[in-house]
Amino acid sequence: MQTRTASMTALMSAAGSGLPIVVKALLDAGANVNALNHNGMTALLCAAQITHFPEIITLLLEFGSDPYVEDKRGKNAYDYAKNNPNLRGSPVLDELH
Repeated sequence: MQTRTASMTALMSAAGSGLPIVVKALLDAGANVNALNHNGMTALLCAAQITHFPEIITLLLEFGSDPYVEDKRGKNAYDYAKNNPNLRGSPVLDELH
């Protein structure tokens, strides 16, 4: 289920900040993995764009994050991940494609 929120959720913030322990705790507590902010970003899109931790992406996918959601610019998680230098050569790219 996708829910729109005006700003970043705690999960989006933790995913984009590279905090895998916090991401896991929020997911275990029932955070909405597919919530969208005003730009159409999800936690997965935030993580794919800037994270140094591919395990965050894997966690989000395991908890049901939709890898095909596109933001307002028409980009999905794979689009962001393939341009993230921290994820180059990572098997997580195959998980998103």
